[in-house]
Amino acid sequence: MSTYAASRLSQGQLLGFEQALEAVKTDIEESWKSDEHKADVARNLESVIQQTLPILKSLDNLWRSSLELIEAHRIDDYNELGRALRASFDPGLRIMARVVELVTAFERVGGTIASADELRDAHARLLRMENGIFEHWPWFTEQDAAEAREAIERGDYLELDDAFAQIAGVDKETWMRRVEARRRALFS
Repeated sequence: MSTYAASRLSQGQLLGFEQALEAVKTDIEESWKSDEHKADVARNLESVIQQTLPILKSLDNLWRSSLELIEAHRIDDYNELGRALRASFDPGLRIMARVVELVTAFERVGGTIASADELRDAHARLLRMENGIFEHWPWFTEQDAAEAREAIERGDYLELDDAFAQIAGVDKETWMRRVEARRRALFS
């Protein structure tokens, strides 16, 4: 499945989930009615959290598959990939933030949620991931593309691995060993 197809799948799943959160909000607003109602709301919120936590893994998998395509030089349009990733991350971030808000609102009315800290940790990790990806995303203009094509035609370019090696201040062979070590550490 291509990254773009995976992105559309993630978007569809997240948008439906977003709509279901409104019912939880109403339940929280009525949780003052009785201890039994509050216990029901707590169970429902725990269920919502358990359905929310996989958002982090889903978006992480989407990002990793995108990286694999980038490393394999199979991405022709980084702007399109960036927009597809953004279209998946935005609803994921909104949902996770909304669930954190709902849990916080429930805690303010005296409720307790066992997995609240796990949710907050997942939300913080998702925010760090999103920031790490999009803070340095290579958004290109048409002028950038034209200049790059001209440079390639002149033979005035570096292969990506050579460029990263130069940035790191090492030769390409050392760089490739580092990349492989990092890949093994991340994916094992």
